[in-house]
Amino acid sequence: MASSRGAGDDDDGAGGRGASRERFAHAKAVFCAALDQSPAERRAFVVRACDGDAGLRLEVESLLASDEGADSFIEVPAAALTPLASGPDVCAAVPPGREGGGSDRAPQFVSGARLGPYLIEVLLGSGGMGEVYRALDTRLRRRVAIKIVSAAETDAKGRAALLREARHASVLSHPGICTVYEVSEAEGRPFIVLEYVEGETLRSAIDRAGGLAPATVLRHGASVADALEHAHRHGVIHRDLKSANVMVADDGRVKVLDFGLARWAPEAAELQASATLTTQALGLAGTLHCMAPELLGGARADARSDVWSLGVLLFEMVSGRRPFSGQTAFDTASAIMRAGAPVFPPRVPLGLRLVIGKCLSRDPARRYQSAADVGAALAALQGRGRGRVVARLAADKVKARVVTSVVAATVLAAALVLTGGDSGARHAAGARLQPMRALVVLPLEDAAGGGADRYFVEGITEALIAEAGKAGVNRVISRTTAMLFRGAPKTPTAVARELGVDAVVEGSVTRTSGRVRLSLRLLDGSNGRLVWSAVEQRDEREVLALVSRAARGIAAAMRYAMTEARERRLAAVRAVDPVVYEAYLKGRYYWNERTTASLQRAIGYYKEAIARDPTYAPAHASLADCYNQLGTVMVSTGSPGTFRPLAEGSTIKALQIDPEFAEAHATLGYIRHYEWRWADAEREFVRSIDLNPGNPLAHIWYANMLLSQCRFPEALREVELARDLDPFSLVVNTNVGWTLAYAGRHGEAVAQYHRVLDLDPGYVQAHMRLAGALESLGRTAEAIGEHEEVVRLTGGDVIGLAGLAEAYARAGRLPQARALLRQLLDDSRRRYVAPAAVAEIYEQLGDVDAAFEWFEKAYSEHSNKIAYLGVEPHPRLRADPRYAALLRRAGLE
Repeated sequence: MASSRGAGDDDDGAGGRGASRERFAHAKAVFCAALDQSPAERRAFVVRACDGDAGLRLEVESLLASDEGADSFIEVPAAALTPLASGPDVCAAVPPGREGGGSDRAPQFVSGARLGPYLIEVLLGSGGMGEVYRALDTRLRRRVAIKIVSAAETDAKGRAALLREARHASVLSHPGICTVYEVSEAEGRPFIVLEYVEGETLRSAIDRAGGLAPATVLRHGASVADALEHAHRHGVIHRDLKSANVMVADDGRVKVLDFGLARWAPEAAELQASATLTTQALGLAGTLHCMAPELLGGARADARSDVWSLGVLLFEMVSGRRPFSGQTAFDTASAIMRAGAPVFPPRVPLGLRLVIGKCLSRDPARRYQSAADVGAALAALQGRGRGRVVARLAADKVKARVVTSVVAATVLAAALVLTGGDSGARHAAGARLQPMRALVVLPLEDAAGGGADRYFVEGITEALIAEAGKAGVNRVISRTTAMLFRGAPKTPTAVARELGVDAVVEGSVTRTSGRVRLSLRLLDGSNGRLVWSAVEQRDEREVLALVSRAARGIAAAMRYAMTEARERRLAAVRAVDPVVYEAYLKGRYYWNERTTASLQRAIGYYKEAIARDPTYAPAHASLADCYNQLGTVMVSTGSPGTFRPLAEGSTIKALQIDPEFAEAHATLGYIRHYEWRWADAEREFVRSIDLNPGNPLAHIWYANMLLSQCRFPEALREVELARDLDPFSLVVNTNVGWTLAYAGRHGEAVAQYHRVLDLDPGYVQAHMRLAGALESLGRTAEAIGEHEEVVRLTGGDVIGLAGLAEAYARAGRLPQARALLRQLLDDSRRRYVAPAAVAEIYEQLGDVDAAFEWFEKAYSEHSNKIAYLGVEPHPRLRADPRYAALLRRAGLE
């Protein structure tokens, strides 16, 4: 599928743009340092820091001017200032030291003065560029708020700033956005008349309560998301969304205020033609603690940067504090760019933490792509949408089917001691002796802090999960689900209850001076008591041996028997070059994102590891996984005829190096499945699961092979095992729905897809699969809606357009289907278009000969689609002898 490039991507494009970004980074560094100076010393500091570079100095001064204006009257909404007189609290969002007007100079207007038809009642507040008054509109007898430029700011800059806010707000008409009534002028000074909102700012409400109840957060958050989506649809990016710019009216409604820093979105050219704005001079416009990391890196604001600010706002509501902060502006910017995930209060439900965490993804491509998606997720958590996904997934996942082995006391005692290096392990006195069936390894902490080793620490967590499975623990919660609990202040018993496990591992990793220290504790999930703990320190080259020994200790403490074969395999762990391992871990990090761009980056890191050490099997196997994904119909980057041989070559190399590498056997099984070598594929999957029963992907891929052969009960067993291992994985849960659909249980499949979309409304694969299930139920209009959503989410990528064309044809909308088909055929001259997708469009259009022609092309490239011809309905093709011939040639007769 299509993916957006994040701000962290290495390719800057043209050299000029790269130079521009480097210059901006220089300006930003001087700007941040200048903010740490006192106001009296700031200008002199800038002159010294710019060292005669006049252009750099102008840019820094522009940034400072924007920052100084961020708390001035232009940037603080009329309804967001503290009133001077008695009466309702309009809002408490006045910059420090500006309460009661905030300026030493006398107000321009006194109570009783007139501005045309407006009767001034009271000065609400003032700032560096003007004042805000409450007034009475004598014509309509309603109270309004008036912003007016101060006498000292009547130059072009002051006028432009005021008119910019008015223009942006005037194109918006939404109950959650403060309304602009009029733009006028008095004594040569422009002013705007706005809706007057009685209530308090969200910031004031948060401060007063020390954080809001989750139900209130969901309600307010959904309202703000809806208002933002309205602005984005009209081409307006807010750029300064914060709790001080959101009003909570006395009746409980929320209003988004202050579009003074907003700009037209790039895609809204038709709006910009009538009101052109210059944004370059604003520089880093906005409030620092709400600013998305890509903006600090010099990228242009878009809807996703507003989504980040919404995530900050949601976090403030649930916790009463900001997610990223520091003692200085530079510290705050550094925290936004590099700090670990913020810690949530215990009262915050997992579902809400997931939504906020996705909003705060540093890579814009990993965030919700629109405010509408955030609103849908929040609405679902309120129970207004498709239901509470976390509760339902939690109910589904407790069906664990595990078998526990009992360990002889002598084996247990022997395995509880980690030897070598600076180590120690102990079995807690009084700990329970009955077997423990299922385990979650919580994300390990970076004991050194600072986030510099995030790839390394996350990689160690993933490795420990994998090794625990290889050590014999039948059910180890997979990485995807375990990582959701990073930074969550839940007790071990709460985590165990939520995941249906009875053992919890927590700990930390320290890497200093070429040494790695691993500190672990195994806790009883039922009561939180310590069962076992270990601390070991080793040379960095022996990190894999360190993890393997820890896994053996955990399995033994859980009373799992260690077979001789497992003991031998876990003990035979090679040393690894730290540089190689670092590159491999970075590759795993990007592989886990599963986008086209992230897979390409992962390939780069894996090749880097292999170039330095061609004998490192995990890098070869992981490289093969990337090639396999790039050749799928879902990603559709290129033909499987191109990518699958590359994947096979890398997998064979991995198995030549390590014949018992479980993950490589699973990858080879995947390849053999789509080569229609059915017996070979099943043998590889069974071998992989025998070596490591805790790998959910092996179960998923095996399930796909089983359902290709109409072995539905076995396929359902495997996907349910995968879900037990990774209950909150989008990939796994979507495959559960897919397997249900092929088994003819379409209603259950639809419900399952909705559960996935409750968790992430923007997950493309779930929308695609849901469309297919709806079509099977005859709900054609809904299916078309899902296909249209896929097109929107992928930016018009090939696979989305193909699905929509097929749906149009199925619904009898033939002109639209043919138009999309022509577009795809034209696209095929410039980029890869999956032949099987084209074949299915022709089938729905009734052109059977063309459908078979394109299926032959799919057959020749070993398309994944061919493997499922035995379970796909294809009603217009099945009666044709050519279909039976295709099945026979693929071994599916």
